[in-house]
Amino acid sequence: MSRNKNEVIRAAARAVYVSAWADYMEEKGKAHGWGGQDLMDLAPRTPSSATAWAKKLIAAMERMNGKTIEAMAASAVSGARSGGHSWEKEGTYEDFGHYTAMQALGHGVSWDDSHAPHGFKIPHGEFYCDTARQCEGYVSER
Repeated sequence: MSRNKNEVIRAAARAVYVSAWADYMEEKGKAHGWGGQDLMDLAPRTPSSATAWAKKLIAAMERMNGKTIEAMAASAVSGARSGGHSWEKEGTYEDFGHYTAMQALGHGVSWDDSHAPHGFKIPHGEFYCDTARQCEGYVSER
């Protein structure tokens, strides 16, 4: 697996796990404001179930768009760097993985919020935790 693909998968897995972990903690009454700390830093290590989910997400995205994730991420990142709009920020492969996962979950945030639109189809997914470490989900190509 290429370094860039691994970076996208790792970031997608972390995003989906931290989101599900935070939801679980809140449901259990253990989310007492987080004290201004970044949830990405507070959450436990990303479990293998999140990595497996991210790999399914990326495979579905590749099928839906007829391109490799490396090609899509490279296009999105280069578009973000050359967009020229004041609201855009420079993108990274990690950002691409993070925002792809969040958009797949339907969290209302996407790459397009702060980068030039990439136009790729994003699958729908669900991911949740029954305990702080027991998590699962699915990916649908709708």
